[in-house]
Amino acid sequence: MQNPKSPIAAVAVGALSLCLSPIANGGVLVLKNGDRITGEISAIWDHEITIEPTYSDEFKVDSEVVAYIESNRKFDIELADGREFSATLKGANEEGEQIFVVDGNQIAAPFMQLYELDEIDDPVDWDTYIDLSSALNRGNTVSSNNKLAADSTLVIGDHRHIGDLSIIREDHDGIAAKEQDLIRYNYNWLFRDPWFFSAAVSLERDPIRDLDRRAVVTAGMGRDIWNNPRQLLNFQLGVGVITEEIESSSELKYCCAMELKIPAGLVQ
Repeated sequence: MQNPKSPIAAVAVGALSLCLSPIANGGVLVLKNGDRITGEISAIWDHEITIEPTYSDEFKVDSEVVAYIESNRKFDIELADGREFSATLKGANEEGEQIFVVDGNQIAAPFMQLYELDEIDDPVDWDTYIDLSSALNRGNTVSSNNKLAADSTLVIGDHRHIGDLSIIREDHDGIAAKEQDLIRYNYNWLFRDPWFFSAAVSLERDPIRDLDRRAVVTAGMGRDIWNNPRQLLNFQLGVGVITEEIESSSELKYCCAMELKIPAGLVQ
């Protein structure tokens, strides 16, 4: 018989305990009826908790059926009374209130006061989207349609860099019908979340419409309405300068613009 106190047995018991520990798997939802759902908790939004167990895909649980949460992961948390902090969740106290551990100190509040919970943002976040499409049609006429669209967002601390590129080419029977190029760069300094200063520059050309070149430089201020892993929506208000060349003539304009920005693919 193997000695239960041998090193091999100790390692086996330790590994088994780790596998069975709900906290080691990311967290556990304890429901009001006594059931427990173990998995990786990622968010609370609109009174729904997003969790991904090891045995199924991600799904949502109504907050009203949850008594409390246990998790050793640290989250960004907002309570219904406006308090915001980063904390782990340590179950419930004797009164049944959710316990939050903030820098070693405990805060308790009714679970339904937990308004929003998000994974803590990485100080460096980079997201890129590229769409390349091409179509060739042969019939009474021969036409082709080619498009390249790309956008990228790089966030480093309080600095956000947004760039996008669009190239479109269309022709019918060898005659160019569309030839558009557009490249834009937008810099945001989030000086006081959710407010930010912005500066942007864009370059555009469209020879088919006799637009040899258009350059736009703007500066202003904006505000994020939503900025979380599920939704991103902001508006910007600023002033700028436009220079353009049309059929070898040039023109300088001053502009005042307001923009409501909804990046594609990020709003759900």
